Amino acid sequence: MSTFLTRQEAAEFLTENGFKTACATLACLFSRGGGPPCHHIGFRAVYSPDELLRWAQSRMTAARESASEPRRPVSADAFQARVEA
Repeated sequence: MSTFLTRQEAAEFLTENGFKTACATLACLFSRGGGPPCHHIGFRAVYSPDELLRWAQSRMTAARESASEPRRPVSADAFQARVEA
């Protein structure tokens, strides 16, 4: 069974894993769209840690040496190495 995190815990989890995120940002993204997948228990929003990391990875680009280089998604292998470090 998966552990679910409250919105505040989700923001702390993302921040601890290198993706600085405020609780208010998650609330705003849920309202406007584009945030991580969220489930509800009654009126409380809860998040899966695995889904949070997948969402954060989808927003991260590969390393660039110059602003003129196009942004490319980071590879899954590079992301996994970062998470395990």
